[in-house]
Amino acid sequence: MRHSILAACALLALGTVNVVADDALKPCEGIDVSFDPASIKSQIDGELTVFSFNMVANIKNSASSAVTLSTKLKSGDQTLATSDPAELKPGETTSVSAAMKKWSPYTDHGFDLEADISGSGACQVSIDGPAVEQLLRGH
Repeated sequence: MRHSILAACALLALGTVNVVADDALKPCEGIDVSFDPASIKSQIDGELTVFSFNMVANIKNSASSAVTLSTKLKSGDQTLATSDPAELKPGETTSVSAAMKKWSPYTDHGFDLEADISGSGACQVSIDGPAVEQLLRGH
């Protein structure tokens, strides 16, 4: 438990990714997740700035042994992309991505990566709307 609290604190210190747990999903252990938007375009839509981009979730196996995992990239209740179960050796990285059109931090949800890891079960890593906006404006 202490290890997962330290990992959560380290991710929170980054300011962009939050490890969250609810009744159904626990924090992810044994994988590192980063959210990296690509191909970013912005435009004014009424009074709001909206963004079109590809949201990429990079998943790295930080465990000392291989893991098998499947993932779901979600925004709110909507599943944007999934990956089939795949084995990742220690240090290997995979990603899942989805194209977003006219996304706004004021009207749309942030993003959740749900992972089902062999031997560990389901877990979730999230990034909220303001943190996504910060990433988009920083590119």
